[in-house]
Amino acid sequence: MTTAFGIDRNGIASGTGAPTLTGSLNALADPNADRIVFWDESAGRLEWLTAGSNLTISGTTLSVSGVLDTLAGLAVTDGNFVVGDGAAWVVESGNTARTSLGLGTGDAVTHSNLTATNLTVATIDLGSTDTTLSRASAGDINVEGNRIFRVGGAVVPLADGGTGASSALTARTSLGLGTGDAVTHSNLTATNLTVATIDLGSTDTTLSRASAGDINVEGNRIFRVGGAVVPLADGGTGASSALTARTSLGLGTGDAVTHSNLTVGFLTTTVVNTTNAFAGFVVVRGTNQGGVDANTSVIDNNVGQCRLFSYGPNASTNGEFHFNSQRSDGTNTLLPLQSDTAGNLQACGTLDLGGTSDATLARASAGDINVEGNRVFRVGGADVPLADGGTGASLADPAADRIMFWDDSEGVVAWLTAGSGLTISGSTLTATSAGITNGTPQATTSGSGFIFSVATGVKSIRVMCDAVSLSGTDDLLIQLGTASGLVITNYTSRSSSAGGGTSSSAGFICALGLAADTEVAVITLDLMDTTSNIWMSTHHAVRSSDSVNFYGVGRVALPLELSQIKLTRTGTDNFDAGSVNIAYQ
Repeated sequence: MTTAFGIDRNGIASGTGAPTLTGSLNALADPNADRIVFWDESAGRLEWLTAGSNLTISGTTLSVSGVLDTLAGLAVTDGNFVVGDGAAWVVESGNTARTSLGLGTGDAVTHSNLTATNLTVATIDLGSTDTTLSRASAGDINVEGNRIFRVGGAVVPLADGGTGASSALTARTSLGLGTGDAVTHSNLTATNLTVATIDLGSTDTTLSRASAGDINVEGNRIFRVGGAVVPLADGGTGASSALTARTSLGLGTGDAVTHSNLTVGFLTTTVVNTTNAFAGFVVVRGTNQGGVDANTSVIDNNVGQCRLFSYGPNASTNGEFHFNSQRSDGTNTLLPLQSDTAGNLQACGTLDLGGTSDATLARASAGDINVEGNRVFRVGGADVPLADGGTGASLADPAADRIMFWDDSEGVVAWLTAGSGLTISGSTLTATSAGITNGTPQATTSGSGFIFSVATGVKSIRVMCDAVSLSGTDDLLIQLGTASGLVITNYTSRSSSAGGGTSSSAGFICALGLAADTEVAVITLDLMDTTSNIWMSTHHAVRSSDSVNFYGVGRVALPLELSQIKLTRTGTDNFDAGSVNIAYQ
């Protein structure tokens, strides 16, 4: 179907094939400018159409603007760039285009950075004309005319930190280390060194080879492990076996050893001399030998000296010994000892120290002993109780300054930490002024919020606002936070004045309510319940413009211990004046 559209002399639009294309020009207001009548499909009526960008209406002609005409008329030759010359759009190519693009005049091109696969140049300036790379010869380059040394190139002369030589021998000569192989060193470290002799700083201390595995110092052999034995004249034994060494040292021939004094851990003898016991000390093996019958004591006649008794194998399986010391009253003190099958000496009962029964050593348990029935404390044993001068507990190193105190609830000594308001410096415990700590003031001249960190264990805080102002009519808001973040819900809070009040559940509210006005306020926060982390808030504030006083109270329960405080606002205003700080204890 053909669609026709027309407007009669009365401005009435009508058409065929599209019954909705009806309307009246009389319904359009005078646009006071050249406009085109068009059908606005979205509005379903006739409207004025304005000539947009790059279109102009002149008289009864609709034309494209001159700029687009100019661009359309430019040559489309390959390599042309469209640029503005200050008066019109033109095309440029080659050197002219590079100059316009700031790549140098003509072929003089400057790059701040250039990446190329292959680059051929005469010289390269590295950021300045005083650091120029150029070709010296085949395989060599210069920096400012000075050759760069390379592997396989010219040798590095002494003047440039080299040896001036290409062989070790020539290099040593060049470096003043001797002519040819005649080398002199003030210090030398070598993995393997072969020499005839070594002078250790002087010709009177010379090391040389004596024989395979041996060396001499000034012709005198140095003794070593596995080498010749050290003779008596040189402080040795002159022997390579214990038996021969004892003979050499005059300790008896072979195994016949004589000592004027001898201390041993365990001693077994074959012969017992009962006739001439020396100094009251006789050693008996515990068998019926040397004319000593079993269960017969061997005592010399020197009263008051130490004796040794033997009861032999008839007394016990391992043999039992008694030490005897005769007192001035003629009585004897005996200590029974027993040797086991491994040759160890054991006490059969208790050990009296000093010949009296008021200082007796006895076994308490595995690894522990008693003195007169009282346990001896040892490293790794039971803790020393307070009654015996100990702490009653094993305290680990706290890795910090701590105070030792009696924890009555636990019944032990424990470490005490200096809390808020107390410091330990060296060996001095100091209380800070009134236990109050001040934070660092923050300017509230811009921004939307200010956060302060709070130390562990704090129980009372004051937030102090000095001439604080907001850009709009919001009120001040204090929000508390933990290590998990700020708490912004479940507050019970209200701020009131004589004219009314306002509440908030997003924080502790402190009314302000006027733009471009300042307020002085003190908000006090106190920890009510350390178990539930319940904090109570009170505040008092005064607005500067009308001296209105605000006061209020609030409550919130935190999920964790308090660690941060934020001053913010109830809406979206920004801070624009004043400062804020906190004080806590």
